[in-house]
Amino acid sequence: MDEQFWSDHKAQNDTSQEACLLNIITEYNTIMYDKLACLTFSLGGEVYIQELITSAHPQRCLEVFSIDLKIFLTLSSWLEDNIILKQSRNHFSIHQKLAIFLQIVGKRNSNWDLQETFQYLGATISLVFYEVLATLLILHKKTITLPNASEPLDSRIADDTKYFLYFENWLRALDGTHLLAHLPSVIVPLYRNRKGWLSQNVLGVCRMDLM
Repeated sequence: MDEQFWSDHKAQNDTSQEACLLNIITEYNTIMYDKLACLTFSLGGEVYIQELITSAHPQRCLEVFSIDLKIFLTLSSWLEDNIILKQSRNHFSIHQKLAIFLQIVGKRNSNWDLQETFQYLGATISLVFYEVLATLLILHKKTITLPNASEPLDSRIADDTKYFLYFENWLRALDGTHLLAHLPSVIVPLYRNRKGWLSQNVLGVCRMDLM
């Protein structure tokens, strides 16, 4: 009696394990091999960007890129002429790459938002972002004149023991401020600051003799 019971129990247990294993295999196969295509829009990001650049209203370009179209095109050309950023073999243009980067940093769009807009996989979007970021980090070396470390320290600091203690390696003074802005009505919302008035955020750097 006991032997028969345990024999039947083992048979039922084996059957349950086989059924469970079969369900796992079926689910894995569905996930890995029977995928439903997600990014199916045939035109893709290149058509979208070209239409935006060639025929869109300037305000629309400003909303999408967070910068003026003329600046966008100038920056694209500069990157192509001076830096290693080039069009990819799969016709991934510099305009597309720069647009993806600007939508992430300027509009705070998510990776998924950009997958839907440009019809590329998330890994590709991330790769493009870091490619443009690495490229732009080279930009300041070619466009900004940094202070010379050998420049003598201003006498107002060097001869004052109070200030010298804190500003021994001082080169320039740097600060940001908001300047009152007068703008066309179509772009007013873009320049309204957190205090409610219109302004342009400006970062200023100056030498001691200009202070």
